Amino acid sequence: MVPDTLAAGQSPEGGQRRHWNAVAKANGMGEDFEPVIQQFITQAPRAVEAVSALLPAGFPTAVSESIFNGLLAQTKRLESSAVQ
Repeated sequence: MVPDTLAAGQSPEGGQRRHWNAVAKANGMGEDFEPVIQQFITQAPRAVEAVSALLPAGFPTAVSESIFNGLLAQTKRLESSAVQ
């Protein structure tokens, strides 16, 4: 799902907290998105572990690692762009 505030062809990847907070406000989801961002940061590593354990034998490691590493990298970006 691409938020309404993203231009066509613009990727949400790399979005910082200020971006997601603006998207939430622009779409009538409250003043900010902080509770959801914090939940994502907290739960992403556990989700990666849980999903990794459910993958069938022989699932391509290159695929799962790419997805998991991207998710964890986004988590770190969000964490480092904490609202002051």
